[in-house]
Amino acid sequence: MITKIYIIHENDEWITQLKRELDNLNQPYETWFIDELELDLDSAPPQGVFYNRMSASSHTRGHRYAPEMTAALLSWLKAHGRTVVNDRDALRLELSKVEQYCALNTAGIKTPNTLAINSLDMMLRLPDEKIEKLDKELDFFTGRSRATKKQLQHLCGILSHCATLVRGGRTFSHLIIEMLCKLTSSRRYLTLSKCFKADREWWVTFADWFNGLAKIIQSVPASTKVVYTDSSGTGFGGVSGTDWFCGTWEADLSLPYD
Repeated sequence: MITKIYIIHENDEWITQLKRELDNLNQPYETWFIDELELDLDSAPPQGVFYNRMSASSHTRGHRYAPEMTAALLSWLKAHGRTVVNDRDALRLELSKVEQYCALNTAGIKTPNTLAINSLDMMLRLPDEKIEKLDKELDFFTGRSRATKKQLQHLCGILSHCATLVRGGRTFSHLIIEMLCKLTSSRRYLTLSKCFKADREWWVTFADWFNGLAKIIQSVPASTKVVYTDSSGTGFGGVSGTDWFCGTWEADLSLPYD
């Protein structure tokens, strides 16, 4: 007896070639269009081989809940011991980039640096406990005129992590890294310059304010305007088309110099 094949799918175009080949082989088959399927859990599935052709892009064809229905169908087939090509494990990989990357990394295949987030505003932020830890570390340097290599290493480690999520953070941490590179001994002290203190003050003032980076870029740019800017020790300016602006630094925002 020839085993019948059941094709589980949500897009007719993707199984056209498969059906043609099965016809050429005189292989009996039946297509199950997942969006029109009614699943009776009290009944047993027919005998045969079930080929799952579900796609993660089903929502783009108006089949938003096809993956969930397919998962239920595959569980039903598994419970009755049916042979399934592309089972629930395959479906899980198909639907999740995180699952794909984890599987690739486990197999020793390198993947791009990736962040997975779950946020309505698509923003990554430092949690409150990380901000508190940062504040505590910055407080340690309050009023200090010098620091050891080990103390600066600890500060750089925290700032490097925070700078990935605090806008502008890298700009105000590279000077501290440069100071650290000058020290050869972990016990040697380095004098903390005015620039160091100014960068530390930036972190104290703006870390919480600028906490949060958008990791998912909008498909439509917020603006198509191009702005050219420049600045100096005394002021700043910019131009965009026929519009322009300029100004001088306020006293509390003037650049520090040794």
